[in-house]
Amino acid sequence: MELLQEFKGETKSNKIIDNCYHIYKELFVKQFPDYFEKNHSKMFSLITITEDNEIKNIGMSKIEDLLMDNWGEFFGALLGGVSASMRRTSDGNTDTLNIYGGDQTRLFNITNNGGVGSIIRVGTGVTPATRQDFKIENLQQTLTSGNGGYNSGLGKIDIPANGTALSGFSITETVLEGIWVDSFQGVDAYLLSHDVFTPISVIIAQTINVDYELILS
Repeated sequence: MELLQEFKGETKSNKIIDNCYHIYKELFVKQFPDYFEKNHSKMFSLITITEDNEIKNIGMSKIEDLLMDNWGEFFGALLGGVSASMRRTSDGNTDTLNIYGGDQTRLFNITNNGGVGSIIRVGTGVTPATRQDFKIENLQQTLTSGNGGYNSGLGKIDIPANGTALSGFSITETVLEGIWVDSFQGVDAYLLSHDVFTPISVIIAQTINVDYELILS
């Protein structure tokens, strides 16, 4: 995205992330002016490639990219249900995740059988995302999740991750997955957002930074 190229050479900061958020939201509202009258949220992915925190390359997911059916299932259960039917990343089969219930050992976020949270991966797939996607198309690397948070003033949630590039390649896709516990107490990954990019090149030893931004209405 040409509008982002002005940030090359600058130091990666929260201010730049927020500026990119404003660019994305402005472009999105121009293309889909009535979206937030009918929907509660939209997500996009921002990639910065850095050396010593200096931005060497930058890109943003396409305006038309979608949140997955898994996100709709989870969000719907969180606000108005008891459990969600989610397709797991490993094989696309459906699991039941208990959002509420008396048996706390079987809730989606219990940590008895391993860590839960979110994870971000990058890849080189180019197929346009659909709501039915359940895994990244061509995985290259899994990043280390950072500490995100909610910004009330901007009405957005930041979900960051980063990692040192293990090889040189062109990033064309990112995914955000929930790492949660199914009703049988197994820990699995569930795709929430799949985003496709114009290729963003990275060379070995550079830092890959991905910030997922969840925009609230």
